[in-house]
Amino acid sequence: MLHNNNKAYRAITLFLWLCGLFTAETLVAKEQIKIASGEWAPIVGERLPKHGAAAVVINEAFQRAGMVTAWKFYPWQRSYLYVTKGRAHASAIWAKTPKREKHMVFSEPVLETTNVFFHLKSKNFQWNSFADVEKKRIAISKGYSYGPGFDALVEGNRIRPVYVLSGLHGMQKLLGGQAELVVVNFYVGQHIVHNRLLPEDRSKVVYHSKPIHDGSWSLAFSKKKKGNDKIIASFNRALRQLKNEGFIDRVYKDASKGLYSKLKGNAKNN
Repeated sequence: MLHNNNKAYRAITLFLWLCGLFTAETLVAKEQIKIASGEWAPIVGERLPKHGAAAVVINEAFQRAGMVTAWKFYPWQRSYLYVTKGRAHASAIWAKTPKREKHMVFSEPVLETTNVFFHLKSKNFQWNSFADVEKKRIAISKGYSYGPGFDALVEGNRIRPVYVLSGLHGMQKLLGGQAELVVVNFYVGQHIVHNRLLPEDRSKVVYHSKPIHDGSWSLAFSKKKKGNDKIIASFNRALRQLKNEGFIDRVYKDASKGLYSKLKGNAKNN
């Protein structure tokens, strides 16, 4: 009987040791990536389903690369600061500019979409070139890049900028008559019109189909975080797989249908 008990004890000990080994290997493989982000519904947001469409893409890519993510949401400028200082691995999501590339390394595109002009339906707004919008009161967010053509208008003082805190704030300025146009990403603008405006105002705002800028937005990685080079390479490989499989297109198609638009609780303005 004692012999059998010893065998059972050894078997249990071996089993527990193997379980511990497996758990340790899993913990090593699943490196935690800290992501600082702002609010940009339905693309990213603390109270959006699954933190938004871009977060779904980012999380899936990291999961395939054997890593897990930890999201924290802040004002955009603080998110930028945390990444440049190395307090987070990356920030989601940013358009690549020469100024930002001095402080951050950009992944391959997580989102490819366009910025457009939103305007009042009652105004017969048409435009063919940026000369058509010169001197107009246009609601924009300070510090954002809307593409080189439009950015040149702002830097050259060729428009009358109405600086706003968010896309929703811009739409409110439009409805209140303080702005003639609002520059917003297509997905974001549709989200605001259909989910954030008062029901009686939703039919008053439309967008012009001509793109201001066809751009891409990426996960921006800190240059000060050790090991980020390998993380970026792994992330990009997984991202390419998702793109080839059609996963990314499906996610943003779902976003256009409102799947990531329903806010939970009292969300911040977008």
